[in-house]
Amino acid sequence: MDTSESDDIKDDIKRPGPVFLILLDGWGIAPVSEVNAMTLAKTPFILRSIKEYPAVILDSAIGELNNRYFSLGTGTKTESEDEKVQNDLSAVLSNLNLRQLKIFDSERLAALSYYFNGRREEKAPLEDWSTITSANKKVSYDVSLSTKKIFQEAIRAVKSENYDFIVASCPILDYLAATNEIKTVVEAVEALDGFLKKLASEILDREGVLVVSSAHGNVEKMVDMATDMPDNKMTNSPVPFIVISNAFKGRSISSQDAPDGDLSLLNPIGDLADIAPTIMDIFGIDEVLKDDFVGKSLISQQRKGI
Repeated sequence: MDTSESDDIKDDIKRPGPVFLILLDGWGIAPVSEVNAMTLAKTPFILRSIKEYPAVILDSAIGELNNRYFSLGTGTKTESEDEKVQNDLSAVLSNLNLRQLKIFDSERLAALSYYFNGRREEKAPLEDWSTITSANKKVSYDVSLSTKKIFQEAIRAVKSENYDFIVASCPILDYLAATNEIKTVVEAVEALDGFLKKLASEILDREGVLVVSSAHGNVEKMVDMATDMPDNKMTNSPVPFIVISNAFKGRSISSQDAPDGDLSLLNPIGDLADIAPTIMDIFGIDEVLKDDFVGKSLISQQRKGI
């Protein structure tokens, strides 16, 4: 990827179509190995996206799941339930009269609504929620049950052109890790690759931006190599951050690109708290509002040479 234009990465970016943040929980970044389901899978769309668009990795070790979603939505780094925040992404967008939609598996309801919104119980004005019912965990998870519905709802929302910002949580990899069946997880990863390709196509057709990330890892380490025992716990591995957009194609938000699409060869350039300010930067939101966030825009940091 040509990095010569990286300092100008947003100077000529017009107000985008829908900005879509999808969180593929369970996707952590680790070297290729026999216990890394992400690298065992065939993912042509993901690999092509890493090569063609800005792709970096972020630290994710900010407490448990709900704390990570809190950090994602508020640009704050904390593990305290008493932490007060000046602002949250959903409130900022609402105050600017931007319509937003949250799509989540029912198991992620609190994470993507209450915690992502800075522990605010009520929806923000102009904010909608779409809850997808999970499959029964007592049976093997069928990708078509929950994940397919999430992506169908995501594509429907994009096609409706009713929303400026959409965020979806898709935790199928996290759930499947509990089965300890690497083959099943690999199949799910490959299905996700196809779903992402269809979603990205709809967003790019509308000159929108698709941001792909994750709140935590899991399936990149399905066996503890020291004990040779199954390992299905949430990890502190870095997570991906990929910006798929016509305006960003061929550019970079890092001084290094992933060699041959291997994100595990990169060092983290930020953490989960940087995602909300980066989303705001994509929208072109004023610097004064971003001052309420501890995290910093990954785009602005690169433009300033940080």
